[in-house]
Amino acid sequence: AGRPVEAELSLSLVDKALLDKYPDPVVNIVKFFEDGLKRRAEFLAYSSITFERRGEKQRIAAEVLEEQRRVHDAAARSELRDKLAGREAAAAKAAAPPAPSAPAMAALDRGVAFAADADGMALMEMEDAKMEGRAGGAARKRQLGYARPAEKAAVPPTARREMPIGAFWIGSAVTGRDGRAEVKISVPERTSRYRVQLRGVSPDTLLAELETEAVVKRDLFVDLKIPGFLLEGDKVRPVITVHNTSDFKGAVGLKLELDAAGRKRSFSFSVNLDGAGVAEQVSDAYEVPLGETLRAVLTAEAGGTLLDKIEKTSAIRPWGVEERAARSGSSTQDVSFTLALPPAVRHETASLELALFPGVEAAIVDLALNPSVQTDDISVKASAARLLALVSLAETFGAGRLPQEQVERINNAARAAASALLSSQMADGSWAWTPSFGRSAPVDHSTTAWAVLGLHRAVKAGLISDGSARDRGVNFLQRTVSRGGETTVHLECLYALAASGSGDFSALNRFYRTMASLPAERRILLGLAFAAMDKQEYARGIAETVAREINVLGARRSVRAEDVDGMYVKSLALLLLGRSGGFEKDAARLAEAIRSDLAASGASGAPRWLALAALAEASGPAALERPAFVVDVSVNDKPAGRYRTAPGAAPSVITLKGDELASSSAKIQLRYQGRGTLAYRALLKGFSPVVQERRLFHYGPTRETFFHSPALYQGRRLLDSSMDVSVCAYDDHVEDELAFAYFNNRRDSSPGDYVVITRWLPAGAVLDKTSLPSNAVFTREAAGRLTMVFRGNPSSFRIRLLPYCPGEYRALPVEYASAERPGDYERLSGERRLSVLAPGEKDRTPYRWSDGERLAFGKAHFNDGEYSAALEHLSKLSVKERQYDREFLRNLLWIYCMPEHYKPAQVIDIFEILAQRHPSQNIPYEKLLVIGKAYHDSGENEAACYLWRATLESSFRDDIPVAAELETAGEYLRAVEYLQALFWDYPDLPAVSQALYGLSQDLYAHKDRARELAAPDGKKGSLLPEHVIGRALAVLNEFLALFGDLPYADEAVFSLLNACLELRAHDACLSRALAAVDLYPESKYRDRFRYIAALAAFHLGRYE
Repeated sequence: AGRPVEAELSLSLVDKALLDKYPDPVVNIVKFFEDGLKRRAEFLAYSSITFERRGEKQRIAAEVLEEQRRVHDAAARSELRDKLAGREAAAAKAAAPPAPSAPAMAALDRGVAFAADADGMALMEMEDAKMEGRAGGAARKRQLGYARPAEKAAVPPTARREMPIGAFWIGSAVTGRDGRAEVKISVPERTSRYRVQLRGVSPDTLLAELETEAVVKRDLFVDLKIPGFLLEGDKVRPVITVHNTSDFKGAVGLKLELDAAGRKRSFSFSVNLDGAGVAEQVSDAYEVPLGETLRAVLTAEAGGTLLDKIEKTSAIRPWGVEERAARSGSSTQDVSFTLALPPAVRHETASLELALFPGVEAAIVDLALNPSVQTDDISVKASAARLLALVSLAETFGAGRLPQEQVERINNAARAAASALLSSQMADGSWAWTPSFGRSAPVDHSTTAWAVLGLHRAVKAGLISDGSARDRGVNFLQRTVSRGGETTVHLECLYALAASGSGDFSALNRFYRTMASLPAERRILLGLAFAAMDKQEYARGIAETVAREINVLGARRSVRAEDVDGMYVKSLALLLLGRSGGFEKDAARLAEAIRSDLAASGASGAPRWLALAALAEASGPAALERPAFVVDVSVNDKPAGRYRTAPGAAPSVITLKGDELASSSAKIQLRYQGRGTLAYRALLKGFSPVVQERRLFHYGPTRETFFHSPALYQGRRLLDSSMDVSVCAYDDHVEDELAFAYFNNRRDSSPGDYVVITRWLPAGAVLDKTSLPSNAVFTREAAGRLTMVFRGNPSSFRIRLLPYCPGEYRALPVEYASAERPGDYERLSGERRLSVLAPGEKDRTPYRWSDGERLAFGKAHFNDGEYSAALEHLSKLSVKERQYDREFLRNLLWIYCMPEHYKPAQVIDIFEILAQRHPSQNIPYEKLLVIGKAYHDSGENEAACYLWRATLESSFRDDIPVAAELETAGEYLRAVEYLQALFWDYPDLPAVSQALYGLSQDLYAHKDRARELAAPDGKKGSLLPEHVIGRALAVLNEFLALFGDLPYADEAVFSLLNACLELRAHDACLSRALAAVDLYPESKYRDRFRYIAALAAFHLGRYE
């Protein structure tokens, strides 16, 4: 529909299982570009039909429709099977279970049409799927992979190679003028569902997006689980899975063939299928020999019919640490040299790569463009240096000195590097050390300086037309240098500003006045900044100093090696010598040393690309050389090949491995005939099984340990496990910990602002990327090698490894290196082993709980009221350890005080420790009663008595404040009643006697405020002082009746007699006074008792 238009499309095919785990965040292209846009479209319509009828609709359940489709598909499959086998053959074999036929699906072939409708809107259509199988093809809509012509059914399937990818993407597919394009995609030959998505745009900016589903089906297929990489010495047990989506029942024979370096083994199995389902089988162990790849072929057959066949290959890495020896150079005559690896290197693992080039320029370009010699660029600074190198190559070699195809490759690579810089710039104009892609990240000023340098060169060279990103970077650097500084980074910023036309001569001059005290790197940067500002007299003066100090005869480091890495400082020095003029011989020798360093791959990232930039500039605009020579190559006195130059000749690469070398050293002879310059690069590599520890920094890794998966409490982790393991169950996981520490006995050496940690993972496990440390600024995992970059000193962390394939595996120790100086690194020694058990096998080693885990689980169970489970953990801990906190002792005491867990000895021990360490701990009354009982049951009755008495007194004191609250509320007499009732709830304790006597005194003190107190009926003003005194007199009588033998009882009697006098109860007063004289003969109140008795008798008229 619509008018066909030419358009550019992108097509993606993604396994839906992958999308379920990692949803696609990309929004619809039409919505993204046109959301919010409006257009006005009006029209008038007229119809002669004057009536309207609406049909009745009824919703049909989706399950009903799905069942109809299932029945239809089942019928189609049944009919197809009958055609394939023939009705007579089916009747003859009715007693035997039918075997599924070989599948036909091999590729997806679908046409795409792009058109515009009448209103200019874009339309996109996909034709029905077409199946292209080994046995023929047929069309079927919305489903891929079920076409089996009967006349071709006998063709057996060839071994299919597993496609590990779950997604396929074509970034650019251009339609013809008819709006059509044809795309073919090979998909894995297994049952799966894929999302097919197309996005398109026309030259007139018409947009469209289409999404559909593709289904790949097989009746029966096998899957082979084997690691994609293996280490020499690993013992791998591949897992075989049989997937049956049909109703086939019966035995399926399996045969697995493994072959590596000529070591072949074959395993045969048989699995019984009972209809649709999955069956699994684990192979016996196969020890991986030294070789390049392991080839695994799995076949499945039933009743003599081949059902499926799959082939997989796994790369094999030799065990040990890679050692290297390299040499590069150029010559116009014969060359002879020897490369030797350390004696521990096995010659079977050695390999030699000798590259010959028609001129130095070709060698430099090869280092920049050859993927086989590229290194990982994980920083933005490396991308900036790469841009500088490529622009230098384009400017130096672009004008007729290289084939046009190579010039285009250089320019395209430079544009890609510039795009990487533009996309990673942050809003303030700066760059982070790693690409931020618009996200907020820590600013790296050195990276920003080199990014500005690279973009400025790219703008000048015309590779990018918009210089706004460079200008924002310049503004940021100007703000940075305005704050001052004395560091190398500050000089990098000044150099970048000078090179981009915004130099500050006064700032540079301040450094120039103190040049003698500057490290070599800062002096070179200062000279480069002066050269950029065309201050040649300053630049030449610094270049002369640098030429004297830098060892230009091939030393790997500068004289002042502690200042900076050798590759970096030599590259900066080469740039300065070349831009200052007059140092051609020194520059040539220095360039030779840098090429030698690059050949050994001793540098990566920014130093490597900066070296290429310096080499390109050092080549200069020399006359175009057309070499014509022949080189005969011999290695260890044996002919290895011949290299002959010719117009347009490509470099020659000679590779020798293992037995071809027969040694871990290589004597290389190049016999030269002809004219022109021969450039060469030789690299000898090998693996040493001796993994020695290497220490350098004052802070670094101390150990690598596999730990058991942590015990979970209600599905959540409370604490990391401290149980180190070497075995992992198939349905479990292990946690790989890397620990760090400071070392006072090392020199004060630091890897710099960023460190690179390389960890080697066992082949039988896969990394759970959600467990990677969040503070890593960069992470990448490939072929069992995990690379992480951290800013500053990383702390100890754990990563989670999930079992993938049973077997016994080894892993190399960690490497810890400077991000900018990879030659500065540390390595632990030894090896790590991990055994992955087969499905169904159990690890018999009991779980070892750490004290910390038991404490955490005990607290969690206690807080959830699961006291028996809490006691199971807490009872395993020693209560005498000082590190356990108050909560642990309290929880354990509480549990032991419970009837079901009561243990007197434990109660007493924990109570005494808790009282000693935490005397402020509040212990509830009911628990104290149990503690006293524990003392009693243990025969310590005196201690029990003291504890109970103290408990009661403490409880009494806690209850007393209630009376104060009542009095404050204006209910004094209710407070008195509360206290009197409280006294009867407690035994005769000193605190009770004191409080009872105090209450009597307090009542007597309130006699003058009697009318202000509320009576029992709640009315005020009805009480008289006599009422209050009478209440006090009753309390005193109660006190004397209970505690008449206390030392201060005579004082209470004296108070009572005074109350009787005030109430004019003279009879009672007289009798009590006379009794007190006899009862308390030693009291200090004895004379007062006599006086009161006499006074009472006087009031009674008894004057005798």
